[in-house]
Amino acid sequence: MQKFTAIDFVFRPPGSIQILWALADPHTRRVIETLHLQVLREVMTQEVEEKLLIVRVGKDSVRQLARPGVMAARFRHYTSRKGGPLLHDHVLMSVKVKRTDGGWGTLHTRTLLEHVVACSERYNQRILEEVCTRLGLATEPRFPTAGQRPVMEIAGIPEELINWAASRNQAIMERLGSLEELWVQRTGGPVSVKVRRRLMAMAADETRPAKDTARPLSQWLAHWRSSAIARLGRAVVDNLLRLARAAARGIRARARAVLDVAVGALEITATVSQYYPGGFRRRHLLAEARRYLTRVFRGRPVPVGADEALVTAAMEAHCVDVSPPRAPDLPAPVVEYRRLMPRWAPVTDTKTARGGVEAAGIYYRTRAEAVRRMSDGRRGTASVRRSRAGHAAPPAGAGQDLRERQAGPESGRSRKL
Repeated sequence: MQKFTAIDFVFRPPGSIQILWALADPHTRRVIETLHLQVLREVMTQEVEEKLLIVRVGKDSVRQLARPGVMAARFRHYTSRKGGPLLHDHVLMSVKVKRTDGGWGTLHTRTLLEHVVACSERYNQRILEEVCTRLGLATEPRFPTAGQRPVMEIAGIPEELINWAASRNQAIMERLGSLEELWVQRTGGPVSVKVRRRLMAMAADETRPAKDTARPLSQWLAHWRSSAIARLGRAVVDNLLRLARAAARGIRARARAVLDVAVGALEITATVSQYYPGGFRRRHLLAEARRYLTRVFRGRPVPVGADEALVTAAMEAHCVDVSPPRAPDLPAPVVEYRRLMPRWAPVTDTKTARGGVEAAGIYYRTRAEAVRRMSDGRRGTASVRRSRAGHAAPPAGAGQDLRERQAGPESGRSRKL
């Protein structure tokens, strides 16, 4: 097993925020940088430090939460390897932590690495929320790549600019398509989610260019601005923030201020079961819950704890534990490692496009399935209302006061994002 002394976390805003940061006025740039650092610290503190610092203790290798506190160094880059705008911070964190007995221990890094996607989705949800709240913006879904879920971006930012800044990603996607075609030819089978991840890593390595010559940020900003104007014209580049605010006005009028936990729990379960038909874990539900909240709230503030409320409701109402049986003298697996399946038989589509599973098809199919099940009246629904403290109420059964109503055709039809 390869040993290492630190883990490198990389935090970078979505592409539309990158465009605003690179091309908008200095005030907007400073706001984005401030919020980026604020959300980064939030994720590192509330996710990594408080929940994921696990050490193994004793001869039986018992899991134990380490003391709060990590040793880490943060540094910032402003460009991609091809010289495009890419604000991102590296957080290099040591794997050495303090155990509860006061001694030094080594992190059980498997736990950290397994939760990277869930942490990433929290960062994405929070940075979009903070930027939209501060600048008066809203978000909209994009489907940039077959085989991936929709990506939420700032509404009103031209897609051509997002693609222009993501030239490195375009090279990776082109190579990925070739590798996927080669995989299908050699194996005769579809490209699964796990295989696609491995091929993506190969494509990134094979297309990795040498770093560009270092320049001051002021020179990069001037270069990006002139390049963007050459593509779309000065009128668009000079008015990016105004265009985004105009697009946000209509979206914000339709954004939901109340979260329907029952519908959301059903939808995230249906979506995860499509991507992981052989079984999934709690962390997969958590990551999908955060994506769901980002789609539903469209940049509006999300109640604190809404993601956990969705996951708890999904596990209680729609999932069954199918973990392998264990010897009677062994403890049951912790909840994070229980293997879950939906209570209904998952329907998977064996037809795949060049990019693997079709994200748009899965997205709309699971939405339709969620609405159908709710309209059948099989379950009640619960509404999460923001409390004065800004916290979301937990799902039914947790001892909190929730409004409940019997689901009927009306609730199903009103399930629109």
